[in-house]
Amino acid sequence: MVLRTGILETSLGYGAFERCYDVYKASLEAASLRHIRPFVPPGATVVDVGAHVGFFTQTFARWAGERGRVIALEPEPINYGRLCNRLARTGLAPRVTAFNVAAVEASGSYFLRLNPDHPGDHQLAGAGLPVRGLSLDEVLAGCGWPPVALVKVDVQGAEARVLAGAAETLARFHPALIVEIDDERLRRQGSSAEALLALLAEHDYAPRHLTRAGISQVLASPDALDRAGRDGRYSDFLFFGGNPSRPL
Repeated sequence: MVLRTGILETSLGYGAFERCYDVYKASLEAASLRHIRPFVPPGATVVDVGAHVGFFTQTFARWAGERGRVIALEPEPINYGRLCNRLARTGLAPRVTAFNVAAVEASGSYFLRLNPDHPGDHQLAGAGLPVRGLSLDEVLAGCGWPPVALVKVDVQGAEARVLAGAAETLARFHPALIVEIDDERLRRQGSSAEALLALLAEHDYAPRHLTRAGISQVLASPDALDRAGRDGRYSDFLFFGGNPSRPL
């Protein structure tokens, strides 16, 4: 109802929305984020896939510090503009390289189905708003292959498509991954929670459940699947492996 009034098209209205949105993310939906900070030391490079209006991008940029770098990808033009405005306003723009693209399995032209009632719920589809798509490997190659410490992927069901286009990134750097998994939405994009977990297992990644309470121990596949889309809801997972020195 608020969206339909057009109030978010005004600077005052959007400013109020952004503040409320940040409080909501920090205290509820993304309250688990504090457990990720050890994975973003000063000077780290972080990739934010599905940056939306910049809540995570801003947080990562502050954690990484002046010597750090965040590479943010957001395909929807209005969200992308608001992301860039936030970074300029907060003085964080020098630390962030932002791309107005969708992260997908291969470069090309794609479509984004817009959700008029939720600007954070746009999804890749067979028709809709034309957007440019690039694989994460192509993006990072164009950036000179910076050593990536962490990749966050939240793209409304297209997570497997993002990771399919990141094979070289995973092999080169084996970064920690924060991935939202929603089996129902993954299936709409031609994948599933089981297929996504199998893909990451091929790259030597093991799943841990990420919640406000903390980070779980490594989950066996049946336990991870039970949490991935349980009761029709999504779950956040942290993946890493092959490096026993990583913090928990």
